[in-house]
Amino acid sequence: MDDDFNTAQALGHVFDMVRLTNNFIADKKNITDSDKAKILVAATKTFDHFVRLGIFQNDADQFFLSDKETELRKRGLNVEEIESLIKKRQAARETKDWARADAIRKELAGLHIVLKDSADNTSWIIE
Repeated sequence: MDDDFNTAQALGHVFDMVRLTNNFIADKKNITDSDKAKILVAATKTFDHFVRLGIFQNDADQFFLSDKETELRKRGLNVEEIESLIKKRQAARETKDWARADAIRKELAGLHIVLKDSADNTSWIIE
């Protein structure tokens, strides 16, 4: 109890799990959407378990968002900047300015932001 059950280290491991889960899903090109969903469901169940134990006061979705914002702050970035670049990239794609769209993707990649394009939107994770 001298170190509060080493809560800081335990929470560090939780944040590592979030990052590893996100990176695993982003890195695996051959993983099916169904398998990705299973992984995310398992991760959400794990965090819901922590919520029931009273460790987290927010739900899992709020936790993931908070973790993303914390990591961005560490890197001197913010969600609005990332979202603004993604909107500019989307506008470039709509006008078929592929060079500009690719340049923005590369700029974001330089910030360790990985984009995931789908038919109706672009999502992103921190690498």
